[in-house]
Amino acid sequence: MKIVSINVNGLRAFDEKNHGNFNKFCLDLLQADIVCLQEIKGSDGSLSKYHALEDYQTFSSFYKKGRHGVSTLVRKNLFCGKCEEIMPGRILKTCHGSFSIYNCYMPYYDESKEEIRQKYIEAYDKLRLNLPETSVILCGDFNATYNMLDHYQFVAELNTLISVNRWQPHSELLARFEKISFRKFGENIDKSLDITPKMKEKWKLWKSIVETADEFMDQSMKKDRVEKINPSKVELPYHFFSLKELEDYFYEVYQRAWMKKLVDCYVDTFRLFNDGLSKYTCWNTIFNLRPANLGTRIDYILCSKDIRCTKSGILPEIKGSDHCPVFAEFEVEPYEEDGVNLAKRKNNLLAFFKPKTS
Repeated sequence: MKIVSINVNGLRAFDEKNHGNFNKFCLDLLQADIVCLQEIKGSDGSLSKYHALEDYQTFSSFYKKGRHGVSTLVRKNLFCGKCEEIMPGRILKTCHGSFSIYNCYMPYYDESKEEIRQKYIEAYDKLRLNLPETSVILCGDFNATYNMLDHYQFVAELNTLISVNRWQPHSELLARFEKISFRKFGENIDKSLDITPKMKEKWKLWKSIVETADEFMDQSMKKDRVEKINPSKVELPYHFFSLKELEDYFYEVYQRAWMKKLVDCYVDTFRLFNDGLSKYTCWNTIFNLRPANLGTRIDYILCSKDIRCTKSGILPEIKGSDHCPVFAEFEVEPYEEDGVNLAKRKNNLLAFFKPKTS
């Protein structure tokens, strides 16, 4: 069984960018049994055609019109016994007999907005408290990396840190030699009466450079990070001098620490089969960073340890959003339980939310 997850950043716009036949897109291009969509941005009325697909039964959870929203599309030849809205527009659970799927669009945690900080924490805690330990698959946009290797800025800083550590003995020796030479040169100038004004100006410049370097080194000895002067838009704002401090800085962001705890309990299916760098699922479109592949991996398919994943990956060649699809294949079979199979119901959103009356 193949599951595909993607933050579409507006379902109608994404569909138009991919030729406007969403059923064919899911069936032929993605070849998916179950598709989990995040940030669909619509209402039951504006997205009604996506609840009348030929091969998929669509379950959706909306929040506010034009904001958030998640949809789970299930092939009609599969079983879905229950659909439960855990958090409107954010978390949708579907039950498939032998396993359950949580389709998640987690909020971005902005610590500068204190008034909504607690609400975001509650959203993360609500998901964690609802999760069973077995027979569960979680997928979606978690708005967080849990490993520095999945964030281009931290990969760049790690490379810098490794290079600095590799050459540190040589650079320290060179710096010590240069500073001694400058000071001796300065002492000779101060004692000499036979110097030109031009030489004195040169010495003042060199003296200023040495003093600035001394101050920087003093700060570096006291701290493990120093603020950068005019960092570029794609750089971290600090220089780091230890791996521990870089890692501590990484986990200062609440959702990263939370995500690390979550992954410790489940399996990151992507990393079962992919151990390379620069494997990203989201890129900043304001700065147009996708062509240079400066991105983050914040879209995941996780599973409990009792479920066997046979293949996983990302599909960066599929455009239409600031995210790309992620997929995983599992050795599971949705079996039919006693009761109604929602995947075979009339493909109509209102028929799902309102029980039929005879």
